[in-house]
Amino acid sequence: MYFLSFQDPTAHKLPFCKRFPKTIQPRIVHRALLHAIQKHEMLRTIFLEANGDPRQMVVSMTEAYVPLCIEFSEDLRKSIAERMECPMQLHGRPLVEAIMYETQDCFLAMLGLQHIISDAWSTGILEKEIVNFILDLEKGKVPNTQRQKYTYLTYCKEKMAKKDISEVYIRKLADVQTIEMRDPGGVVSVFWFDFPKRIASEWETGHRVSLFVILLSLLSESVMEQFKLSKINIGCPTANRSVKTKSVFGYFLNNIVIHIWRPRSGENLFRMVEKHIKDVLEQNIPFTELAAQFQKLNETPQPIFQVYFNCRYDLEYNVNESDDLNTLLPIRSEFPIEVDLDKRSTGFRITLRIQDCIPTVAGKELMDRLHKKILSTE
Repeated sequence: MYFLSFQDPTAHKLPFCKRFPKTIQPRIVHRALLHAIQKHEMLRTIFLEANGDPRQMVVSMTEAYVPLCIEFSEDLRKSIAERMECPMQLHGRPLVEAIMYETQDCFLAMLGLQHIISDAWSTGILEKEIVNFILDLEKGKVPNTQRQKYTYLTYCKEKMAKKDISEVYIRKLADVQTIEMRDPGGVVSVFWFDFPKRIASEWETGHRVSLFVILLSLLSESVMEQFKLSKINIGCPTANRSVKTKSVFGYFLNNIVIHIWRPRSGENLFRMVEKHIKDVLEQNIPFTELAAQFQKLNETPQPIFQVYFNCRYDLEYNVNESDDLNTLLPIRSEFPIEVDLDKRSTGFRITLRIQDCIPTVAGKELMDRLHKKILSTE
């Protein structure tokens, strides 16, 4: 990801926004952020190069200081979009940017975090801590910013056992059929629908597998039907956390790839997918290694997957606040088809983002197929 960031310095910049009432003192929010930076080493990490190889170094708070910057905005969407288009410097400074926008009725704080140092889980950690630090500071208390004994640096230094990659698994991935695509024009279309908890419960009870397995199975079935395929690879993120790392800020995310085929006579799609997911998670092959092995078996470069399923229902989600803020952020898609599953107050939401390398009408038909399958509960 370090080297990919040089190709597009804005592609791996993660936005994190939070609204505050006009009664908040911006200096309190700023101090809360500084306390978080003091606590977490990855927020004080810089990257340097030695003979072309990237090296990480944790710096002091003096070097990692982020100034308080307040700008008045009459159009938050435009202000955020312009900010997101600013490239993030990778060398010699922490990969954290911060700004507060003042509007007529609120303040909006925005953090820009390089994906190298953060993932969605870490963003959740940061949000909770900053809110708690603000509450302490407003009461005149000094936040507890005691540095953690187990840090991301500790994690990186631990010797990881080399993973044995199954040749059978790699050959199945390499034998995949692909979706026919045209040249992209940079436009992303978005479709979504909600379904109630009752539907999710009926699926889980009826088939005795997790909601993740259910939806991944139905998604793969929908994609194969829509694009007339008999097998497909689907990428999925895994938090890759443990008891030791659940409160550590850093990039732990790993992408796994699930190979799914149309069930043969007597095969149960859900059981087949469940078993394959278990096998893949047990291997937990670092994605870079997996992709390298995949490319070795292909004479011409091709993507290891075109569809990405991001299951986020285990993350806390403030529906009103998140929906409102998400409308302000630029729409992006790293893969031709991305499907998100998010938890709602009364159920779940499926969101599909589709790049224009695939006709928009096909994306709409795919979403309709998936919607009907989920509601059928059969």
